[in-house]
Formats: sequence, structure tokens, C-alpha cells
Amino acid sequence: MGNGRTLLMAGIGGVGYEMLQNLCGDPGIDRIVATDVATDVGQRRTNAARFRADHLGRNPKVEFSQLDLLDLDAVVEAIERVEPDVVHTAATLLRYAPFEELPEAERDRLIGFGPEGPGYACILPGQLPLAYNVVRAAEAADGVDPHVVNVSMPDVINPALARAGHPPLVGSGNLGNVVPPIRQIAAEQHGVPMGDVEVYLSMAHSTAHEVLFAGTTHEMPYYLKVLVDGTDVTDGIDLDAELDRRGLPFADEPSAREVSVLTGAVSTRIVKALLDDSGALVHAPAPNGLEGGYPVRLDRDGAEVALPDDITLEEAESRNRRALVRDGVERIDDDGSIVFTDATREAIDDVLGVDLKRFAPDEALSVTEEIIAGYRAVAERHGIEPKLRVGW
Repeated sequence: MGNGRTLLMAGIGGVGYEMLQNLCGDPGIDRIVATDVATDVGQRRTNAARFRADHLGRNPKVEFSQLDLLDLDAVVEAIERVEPDVVHTAATLLRYAPFEELPEAERDRLIGFGPEGPGYACILPGQLPLAYNVVRAAEAADGVDPHVVNVSMPDVINPALARAGHPPLVGSGNLGNVVPPIRQIAAEQHGVPMGDVEVYLSMAHSTAHEVLFAGTTHEMPYYLKVLVDGTDVTDGIDLDAELDRRGLPFADEPSAREVSVLTGAVSTRIVKALLDDSGALVHAPAPNGLEGGYPVRLDRDGAEVALPDDITLEEAESRNRRALVRDGVERIDDDGSIVFTDATREAIDDVLGVDLKRFAPDEALSVTEEIIAGYRAVAERHGIEPKLRVGW
């Protein structure tokens, strides 16, 4: 990292835009360079964030630059030009929403967090190519060594990239969104402010997703410790029962916008911890290429997992690895190849006509093209206007 507090944002879609609004004009940041492949949307959102900051009495130091993350040389050039301390990438080639709009039979076959998946496995190939280029560009850039924060399915993508030799520092996502409801439960139980509650949570994406969207862990493995004013109160929290009784995190399934607001706040906290060099405790997926999410302390030196003494890192990762099967992931091989469960392979083949058991990071782009072609064929067969296309 450099000596300043400069952030390069790769992608200002839902999560990126929320984070940009949170950070624009923040006195702890010297400069923000927001980038996106779409110039019109990117410039408009950067201006909106700048003007919002001005309304709030902030002094925004933000600019926009068009950037195609599939162009590795362009990403290297951008990093060398901006000299960021942190690069935050929240870009993807595959979104899950279009698959959820398919007819019920195809949707239920293709998406769902059952004991062997498939979870959102069908979009995993599309999460890899852009993050892959961002990390490789950060490594190749001359005279700068930024930390990379990846938001695109980091529980799986970060360890895959790490085993391929290109590790992002840390991820961001649903894990952090599960912590405030737990703090609220403990605060209400003990009659204290939420700020007096300390949470240590290790949990995989599939579990965090189900907590956030369905209010249940589905008895998937995870680790939790809760302290109130330093006293361990974990035994008094039946998490599934408390979530159900209190209608937490939400009484109804949250919208994509509402989740983006939360995840943008999580990313804000993570990026600020790195830029402030604060050593703040955050909850984040895949620090240093680990599978699943963990409590982590972040500063300019990097990420350090901060688990309590009653569980080892190996035990926590083992629990997360077992839970990630519900995301359709059987394992991640030493070369970074993502291997799907048989049930996931069958679901993707049955619905999309793509026979996909495993793929490596350098195969992800071509696999993404196959996934999109299969999706478009299903959508067109049912008279649905396709929302995904191959644009490269």
C-alpha cells in the first residue's frame, strides 16, 4: 500500500454505488476514483454521490473513469495511474436475479440452498473473470501494491483465486449483514445498547444468505460467540428461535436494493478499516483466501483472523467448508478449480444444457458464455425477454 488514503472502486452497481455514497467526502479518505464499464451510468452515479456529499457539508474528492475490467492491460494502467491503497471490486458478469425470473420449475431446479446445492452455483463462473483480472493487475502494476477487496461471491472466489496464486486480501458480503441482528437480539435480551454487544461469528455464504433472506440457519454449521459487557451470553441465544420470534433480520424477504444498502455499509466499514489503519474488528468473507467468513482485524498490513480461544481456525474453516456444499461447491482444488456437487452438475445440465462439473479461473470466461447461452435459450423458449447477454 501507499502512504495516502486513496481508493479505486472497480464497479459502481448496487453495492458499489451505496459504498460510493457512504465514502464520498469522508474526511478519512484523500481521493476516490470510481470506475465502471458503463460511462453514462458511472458518471451519473459519481455526480449524484458528489452532490449528495455537498448537501451534507462534505468536501468530496471523487472522480469517474471508464474501465473495462476484461481488459487486463487497462486495469494495470488504471492502478498505476491512480496509485490506490485499496482496490474494491464489486463487478460481475452474472447476476442471480435473471435466473430467479425463469419459470418456477426451472428456477427451483437451478437455484436453492439444499443439502447438496445448487445454491447460486450457476452464477459462480461469472464472478471469477473480473476479480481475476483485478487481482492480477494489482500484482502486475509497477510501483504500487494495493490491497484488493472482492465482493463477488468471495467465500468461494477468493480461495479459488488464492490457490491459483492470485489472492485478494479479503471479501465483503452477507456475513457482515448477519451481525447486527445478533447484536439486537442480545441487546434486547439483556437491556443494553447494541454497542455494548460484541459478536464473533464465523459463517459461510450459504448460511448467511439463508439467515438474511429466510431468517434461519437451516441447522448448517457455523461458530458464534456473543459477549455483553465482556460476559459470555452465547448459551442464552437460540439463534433460529430468536430470529423467528422477532422477525429478524426482516419480517419479509428483503429487496435487492435493501441488501445492497447493507452490503454497501459492510464494504464501507472494511475499506475504512484498511485506509484508516485502525485494526478494527469486522466480519468479512475469505480473508487471506480462507473458505467462508470470519471475524477479522484489518489495517494497512493486511487481515488477521480474530477468533476466540474456544475454536481453532482449522475448525472454523472446516465448518464453513461443509456449509458451502449448499452453495453447490463440493471442493476447491489446489489449482483453484471449483468443483461442483453431482446434484449441482445435474441441475445446471438439466436446465441450461451445460455439463459443468469443474472449472479453473482461466476457464471461467468461456464457461460464463455457455451459462448465458443456456439461460437465454430457456428464457426465449418461455417467452421471457433475456436479461443477460455476452457483451465482450
